[in-house]
Amino acid sequence: MRSGPKKTRETRRKKILQTALEILPQRGFDGITIESIADALGYTKPAIYYYFKNKDALLTSLVSEYLQDAYQAISRITDGDGSPKERLIHIICFYVDRNREQRGYFAIDHHVGGFMKKMPDTAEANELRKLSTKIPSRIINLINEGIEAGEFRNEDPAVLGSLIFSLLAGVLTHMEMPSLSSLGIEGLKQKVCDFALKGIVL
Repeated sequence: MRSGPKKTRETRRKKILQTALEILPQRGFDGITIESIADALGYTKPAIYYYFKNKDALLTSLVSEYLQDAYQAISRITDGDGSPKERLIHIICFYVDRNREQRGYFAIDHHVGGFMKKMPDTAEANELRKLSTKIPSRIINLINEGIEAGEFRNEDPAVLGSLIFSLLAGVLTHMEMPSLSSLGIEGLKQKVCDFALKGIVL
């Protein structure tokens, strides 16, 4: 009997976070408000406050779930089989697919730094800060592995990674443009990988 209400509560909580995620690309963390989320869902503001005590608590949950999900996915890819080039392609495709499933997913990556700076110095905040550094570290290590294997050009792996993900961010922000949406999701992934890797693969 108890599982029903708990499941309903978690479903609604996830829906609130997903709506915040969809608003994020246009508004950023600073522009998101409880009222904007409530309006998008057709809820009242007290209905949102039932699940999250304030905006900071909501955004902290959003960032935490994103970081954990992304880190687990990236870790599986970087620890998996395939050459560095193949695994980097898998990472790019993962972000394109996930951003299609959860609009705004990748946008967190580009807003999280500013959000982290504003967080109070708590144990929870410190754990999030540590986790936020693990994802780029994984990707940088993969690029470095590709450099050592002679697959990627011998340049600063942090710079190469930043350039690739800046390109990816731009595409995912504008993936609904007619010229991009007309490619279909598989065509879009292929184009992103082609353009991203032409700047890194020897």
